[in-house]
Amino acid sequence: MPKPTSLINRIKNFCNAHTLIKPGDRIVIGLSGGPDSVLLTHILAQLRSEYQVTIFAAHLDHGWRAESADDATYCLQLCKTLSIPLEIEHARNIKLNKTTNGSKEDLGRQLRRTFFTGVQKKHKANKIALAHHADDQIETFLIRLIRGATVSGLAAMRPQYGPYIRPLLEIPKKEIEDWLHQEQINYCVDPTNKSDDYLRNRIRNTLIPTFSSIDTRSSTAILKAIYQLQEADDLLETVTQSTYRQLASPNNNLGYLKLLALPSRYLQRRIVLTWLIANQLPFQPSKKLLEEILRFLSATKSNHHALFPGWSIVKAHGYAKLVPAQE
Repeated sequence: MPKPTSLINRIKNFCNAHTLIKPGDRIVIGLSGGPDSVLLTHILAQLRSEYQVTIFAAHLDHGWRAESADDATYCLQLCKTLSIPLEIEHARNIKLNKTTNGSKEDLGRQLRRTFFTGVQKKHKANKIALAHHADDQIETFLIRLIRGATVSGLAAMRPQYGPYIRPLLEIPKKEIEDWLHQEQINYCVDPTNKSDDYLRNRIRNTLIPTFSSIDTRSSTAILKAIYQLQEADDLLETVTQSTYRQLASPNNNLGYLKLLALPSRYLQRRIVLTWLIANQLPFQPSKKLLEEILRFLSATKSNHHALFPGWSIVKAHGYAKLVPAQE
């Protein structure tokens, strides 16, 4: 069993390697009360003086279990013991600005992200620490593989994305639980984590143990594959951004004739996606949408196409422009 100090050093090394924490950072910790976020809270509490950072915690009571109020009470006591300011909110008070995909998991994720962002703004924090670990990374990869994700999707979770940082991303779940047991630190247990009602749980409880029974090195191998996919995706993104800069005008109109001359349909789709993001349009990314846009750009019979409610594409002088529908 790894010593507690060795685990802390590994987390520090990971944070340093990816520059996740800098002096002066103000960090909000997403604290559920479960083992992962409890360990993250203890580690950051121990490291705050060394890193010269200020930390806060945020706990959202989803209200989906009868005992969820007990989790909030536990988090309150934990943060009091560690001298960490804590914000607690109930999900019924959170208003979402975007629709979910209909799953309970996605609803919970969006509720938490909305709440964490609010706490971040309140405390003028620049980072939000999430407790995703190595097992979560493997589960995310397998979920996206089953759903036919792109290379970017299969690259799974990054150590940092926007304000979100994941200091535990290389730590296996068992080591988290072993550390807490060794340090005699209690935590909350969510019984729904064992329910097979959710795809993630079915992967965790059935698929991953099956892989391990076939080859005990499977989890390590999957993580290696994810890292290689991340490297490939980084390269693709560099090529995409470089090519987009060559094709786009200063006001983000797209030189579609040059785009269509590119030899890779995959690269064309990535550039169209970059174009939509650069124009800050609300849209749900999908291969179907990107192909619809490329078909219109290739067509010679029309120079105007209603893209989605409120927006259209207009072609003129070799450039495509995104305009409000009334123009």
